[in-house]
Amino acid sequence: MIRGNCHGRPGPDAGAPPLPGVPGIPNEPGAVGASSFPTFPSAGPAVGNHNQAGAAIVQPLQATPAPARLSSFLESLTPFVQAFDFLLMIFCGFYCLRRNKTARSSALRLMAIACFLSAVILLGFFLSATYHNQSLIPLFRQVRATAYVIARLLAPFELLLFAIAIIAVARQRRG
Repeated sequence: MIRGNCHGRPGPDAGAPPLPGVPGIPNEPGAVGASSFPTFPSAGPAVGNHNQAGAAIVQPLQATPAPARLSSFLESLTPFVQAFDFLLMIFCGFYCLRRNKTARSSALRLMAIACFLSAVILLGFFLSATYHNQSLIPLFRQVRATAYVIARLLAPFELLLFAIAIIAVARQRRG
């Protein structure tokens, strides 16, 4: 399904997300630090700014709406949150493996595999991340693009594996 605007044409969020490292449109929607909200025109001359002749100096007001600033700020934090999630998934995977040694549970083994798969996906997204159009980790463009594609391809399997592992743990606890 292609999302569009009220005129039936595809909107700015239609289609697949662009690959990292591939040059795109400046300030394109979804880019880190880019505003996904429309910019507002300036309200006129700023009050109290006069040159020596007494004429008002026209300065556009740089009023960015609060939701756009918040959205941009949260989007800029994404790579750092993914790095933290990567460490958390590694920790949880090792915890499930250690508990599996004492409990001998296939459900915990499946949960550990899901955690490690999630860590690989998060690592792929982190390696391909940019912050203000600058790569966080200096890698070749092809390496970043490959990490992104691998992460995007594995993401559905991660969700399926977590769902199966959670159901298996719940069944084991119930029975």
